[in-house]
Amino acid sequence: MLRKAKTQAKKGPSTAKKRPSRTNERARSVSAPKQPAGVKGRRAAKRVLATKEADAATTRRAPAKRVLATKEAAGDETRRAPTKRVLATKESAGTTKRRAPAERVLATKEAAADRTRRGPTNRVVATKEAAGATARRAPARRVVAMKESAGDEARRASARGAKAAKAAQKPVLLSGGNPQIAKGDGEAPVRAYLEGMPGWKADVGRRLDALITRTVPKVKKAVKWNSPFYGVDGRGWFMSFHCFTKYVKVTFFRGASLQPIPPGESKHPEVRYLDIYETDQPSDAQLTRWIRQAAKLPGWNP
Repeated sequence: MLRKAKTQAKKGPSTAKKRPSRTNERARSVSAPKQPAGVKGRRAAKRVLATKEADAATTRRAPAKRVLATKEAAGDETRRAPTKRVLATKESAGTTKRRAPAERVLATKEAAADRTRRGPTNRVVATKEAAGATARRAPARRVVAMKESAGDEARRASARGAKAAKAAQKPVLLSGGNPQIAKGDGEAPVRAYLEGMPGWKADVGRRLDALITRTVPKVKKAVKWNSPFYGVDGRGWFMSFHCFTKYVKVTFFRGASLQPIPPGESKHPEVRYLDIYETDQPSDAQLTRWIRQAAKLPGWNP
């Protein structure tokens, strides 16, 4: 022992860790009090209870977390939706623009091919339909043409007949342009004479006839010696007129008794004349006064 001690003293203090002695270990084990078994059980129960409570809290928080996560996801989706729609719209528009020319070209080619295939058939069908329509319309057209032709022929025949009848009724003009009318009483022969008067003389004749008829409502009419006569029943004829080459001669059979006296003289003292030329414009008022006076006087009875 002494030798060892000396050897260590020479070497210096040892750096090796000293092993505790068994006496020290026994002393520590005696000095540290042992925990009872109940304390350990309670600690284990507390740890189990804490674990369960943590699990329950986690379970309770899980739905809330999911709801919150769902709401946040929905909000994000709502915020992103317009952007997505705009982006999708732009992409769709770009795709449509890119596809449109190709689709139009394809549609044009298909339409041209269809027309090419249908062309002969369509022409044949159109030709047949046109031929059928023409065949159906042909009889109707012929009927209409025949009716129109018949109507035109009837109208032309009527016009020719009327013209021939008028020509046949037109009297022959004697010397001086006086119409040749057969003797007769009444309105008809006087009307035929007036219609037969040529040119401006016809206007003079119609004017005289209208003045006489208006002034003497119950005037008696007749045609004698190719001249119209006007008279009153029971009194005889009071006036007449006749066509000459350059004038119409109006005769008043009792003209010498009229006021004023008509200007034309006659071989017979009672007869007076009024010659009306184309350029003359005799006064209707004066003619009316002479007609009214002559109708009241005794007339001429041949």
